[in-house]
Amino acid sequence: VIDVGGCLGALCIAIKKSHPHIDCTDYDLPLTQKHFEKYIKENGMEGKVKFHPGDFFKDESFPKSDIVIMGN
Repeated sequence: VIDVGGCLGALCIAIKKSHPHIDCTDYDLPLTQKHFEKYIKENGMEGKVKFHPGDFFKDESFPKSDIVIMGN
């Protein structure tokens, strides 16, 4: 699963906690990565949810995934 525009990774955390076998990646602007890492650490999910920096308005594609989601 890749969450496009996932910011802090809250949706990826929820998915990973309910379905630990699913790989989750948060895809968002590079400037959000430090906030993502802090939030992931606070929720004990370090190493379980990945971050991939990018800009879906500028980049031609984002990382390949079986499921692409965008929260609210």
